[in-house]
Amino acid sequence: MAGLSAAAPIRWSVVVPTKDRPAQICRLLDALTRLDPAPGSFEVIVVDDGSEQPYADRILEFAGLLDLRLEQQVNRGPAAARNTGLRASRGTWIAFTDDDCAPAPGWLMALDRCAAAHPDALLGGRCINVLADNDWSAASELIAESAEVATNFVTSNNAAAARQRLVDIGGFDEAFDGPAGEDRALAAAFVAAGGAIVRCPDAVVRHAHQLDLRGFWRQHQRFGRAAAALDDDAADARRMSASDRARMLRTAWRSGGAGLSARVVLSQAAVAVGVTRATVTRALDHVRQP
Repeated sequence: MAGLSAAAPIRWSVVVPTKDRPAQICRLLDALTRLDPAPGSFEVIVVDDGSEQPYADRILEFAGLLDLRLEQQVNRGPAAARNTGLRASRGTWIAFTDDDCAPAPGWLMALDRCAAAHPDALLGGRCINVLADNDWSAASELIAESAEVATNFVTSNNAAAARQRLVDIGGFDEAFDGPAGEDRALAAAFVAAGGAIVRCPDAVVRHAHQLDLRGFWRQHQRFGRAAAALDDDAADARRMSASDRARMLRTAWRSGGAGLSARVVLSQAAVAVGVTRATVTRALDHVRQP
């Protein structure tokens, strides 16, 4: 491990979960070396969530360029990995991103400005799909952005908050053991504790999430299962309304015509299937209980 001593003050900790994606995490770390100087210092904590072929050596090649630490754990999902990074962090502020992202040079500075203006808020930056030729990835990003605004949450690949606020609400809910739902649950917990959700559009990450039809369908089924698992008392506030969905469809049509619009419709079908399956499974489990 490299970097500052444990006693040194750290303004920002950047937490990144990863699993079985050595090329992606190296691209992410390379992007972090290009960040504009942030006020104070920042550290990077990479959490390897049980990769089948660990690649610590490749990650630690960046230790001379970043205040970098590597945490390793058995596979427990991205929510647990982010919490591992949170516990290991020394920063006053925590920023989360993912290994298939590349923050723009001004990303951390933009988050810092937002944090200074809104110290008690959960901050959400802007994600840009960089896979211009992949309509599945473009549709996924458009849907995520529309859902964020409509249901008041921030995606965990570009989120930040004060460390103490995150600790006080218990971090991410590890019941969401797959890549879906933990960001919505975090936002709900933040609001329930009296915090606000604030958008930071200048905090940009470039997102390169390769998807095909199968991956797109599975992704949105997971979103449906996660929606069914969220606390029932707040579920209505986290569902997109009919007008929100219509607005999303119009945006898809303007952005990419019939092809993008059809993918948005398909995503909603997948979500519905995921919700139905999760609801049926929960009902059957209840019936089986003695």
